[in-house]
Amino acid sequence: TRNMLSWLLLGALLALIGRTHASVTPLDYSFVHLVDFTNYTDRANNYIFRGNQPYFNGSFAYDTLRQYMTKRAQEEGNIILPQEYFLIDISFLSILYPGEYNYLENERMFFHNYNKGRLIEWPLHGDGLGPWNFTINDRTELAKTLPQWQYDDIPYKVFFLRKRLVDGLSNVTLPIVMYIHGGEGKDRTAELAGSYCLSFKNQSFDYVWQFNSQLGMSSVDNENALAWYCEWAAYTLFNEDPEFFCTHNSYPTTRRSHSPSSRPEGTLSMKDRTKSRHPNAPS
Repeated sequence: TRNMLSWLLLGALLALIGRTHASVTPLDYSFVHLVDFTNYTDRANNYIFRGNQPYFNGSFAYDTLRQYMTKRAQEEGNIILPQEYFLIDISFLSILYPGEYNYLENERMFFHNYNKGRLIEWPLHGDGLGPWNFTINDRTELAKTLPQWQYDDIPYKVFFLRKRLVDGLSNVTLPIVMYIHGGEGKDRTAELAGSYCLSFKNQSFDYVWQFNSQLGMSSVDNENALAWYCEWAAYTLFNEDPEFFCTHNSYPTTRRSHSPSSRPEGTLSMKDRTKSRHPNAPS
């Protein structure tokens, strides 16, 4: 156990120092997507969107962000986003990364003067080491205890998003719109949005990986964190074997001990079934 923790600390350090430059781009419609929404008939509905940094020309791009989310809601959900809502901006930027402080300060200043929303700061760093860097026994133990050691604590964040989506906020009567984002909308955003979709959108790990790869996911650290979450979810939420639950066609064969074609007879992939809501989800 001590040896595993030493390796994880090293991995965390590698993830932290591995990002040597600011990864922030102006708000881009191609990265803004609808992640999930409720369909209540007796109360306000809530929404989750993903994207990149909401800024243009040094300012928080509030009006443009609203336009982009409204358009995506119609395109991807066939829904009309309400005109008035409470915006929760969940930023993954970190003051530890060179160049990101000013962008984060820009968000802070906007929400300091805006009473129909709030900023939540969740700096994400990913994991310097992935499941494939450990023996199967150590890998299993680490996957099952993910919330105890992962700096990003993706399980907590996934279920925070879900609770806010389903329940809203007790002191807010307006619909809730959550916008989750990193600087470019493709690595840190993929880490959390991909983990959420694994849990609540009936999406296979292969589908999640391919979708985020098409958006440009390339950071090994964030890919590692997504893979760790999948293994944790396999054990904790779905009672599945992660060797089959967490496979996808983009992994080098050295990263897994089984290929999708070696799935045991009678074992269905996530794509081949519709999952029921998991009874083991943490509250």
